Amino acid sequence: MRVLINAVSIKDGGSLVLLVRLLAAMLERDPSVEWQVVVHPAVAARLPRHERVRTLTFDWAERTPAHLLYWYNIALPWLIRRLRPDVLFSQTNYLPDRPLACPTLLLEQHAGHFSTTFKRLMESSLNGWPARAAWRGKTRWVHRSVRSATLLTVQTRALATAIAEQAEVPLQRIRVIPHGPGLMEPVDTPRSWPGERTWRLGYVTKPGVQKHFSVLFEAVARLRATGRALALVLTLDESDPQAAALLAKALALGIGDCIDNCGNLPQGSVAEVYGTLDLFVFPSLSESFGFPMVEAMARGLPLLVADTPGNREVAGDAGLVFGADDASGLAEQIAGLMDDRAGYEARAWAALARSHLFSWDTAAESTLAVLYDLARGKA
Repeated sequence: MRVLINAVSIKDGGSLVLLVRLLAAMLERDPSVEWQVVVHPAVAARLPRHERVRTLTFDWAERTPAHLLYWYNIALPWLIRRLRPDVLFSQTNYLPDRPLACPTLLLEQHAGHFSTTFKRLMESSLNGWPARAAWRGKTRWVHRSVRSATLLTVQTRALATAIAEQAEVPLQRIRVIPHGPGLMEPVDTPRSWPGERTWRLGYVTKPGVQKHFSVLFEAVARLRATGRALALVLTLDESDPQAAALLAKALALGIGDCIDNCGNLPQGSVAEVYGTLDLFVFPSLSESFGFPMVEAMARGLPLLVADTPGNREVAGDAGLVFGADDASGLAEQIAGLMDDRAGYEARAWAALARSHLFSWDTAAESTLAVLYDLARGKA
């Protein structure tokens, strides 16, 4: 089987982790498959080195919106005719608007295009009608893509349901395949109760309109006001305007002295940050999967998550759920874990146990099965 992966716009974040880790796992499971991978030049060196992997780079594809449209509707169809893959596996949320010469598997990784909350937050953050029109145009394109794909794959049932409802895609055409634990492998034993020392709460993520740092900042401010000794560990690039604005909000709330911002970390350093944490809080309002939740569970950290369908699905019984806008409730749950050693340790063990349900090997097996079905015309 020959598979063409379209990852032309993937450069960082969870999408890059997924591209690299899933491809490596699929190579390990079935070395007979031939992979042709379209990536940005900055990403090419990150891919697994293997005789069955051919890397193709097109650095111009995202130069302007016009270039991106040309890539999808002219260059990519031409490349498919030239390379003659059995399946196109697009991991970028988009497909061409024109018919293609092979079946397609579309990995939808942007839950925001199917979330009314995300759409509201995004449009309120954009300045002027041209930016809002461009965003709406992207959403329409994503919806056309999910309708035209031979099959879709997503990481949660919550996103599958949202796509089925909002884009009118039959659930029978959507394959739910949870992915592995991000950059982590499960540890042997979970985190120990910190006792009376300063507790380290973590939120490892980049800025985004849906990330909802404000509820976490307000909860920390409430805890500090009651004399709790804690630090909030973040991974924000201070040179980024969005990140700088978030840190300014923390200062305005009077919690600047307890912020431990590690900056924009290379992937190899992320595990070290998780290793310093005592609790992990995930207040995000819209995620296609939420790798940080699974990474935190793999490190055996008690997990608190905002009450959204996707977060509840990924965290399962291992996560404590708080109202998405309820800073007071979040503060109470954190304080409860700080005061209850047995409860803390039970949550830590539950998190570690649940992390074993997420496996790159299992994700690779399931994805390969879908690709083979498409290649054989069984989809």
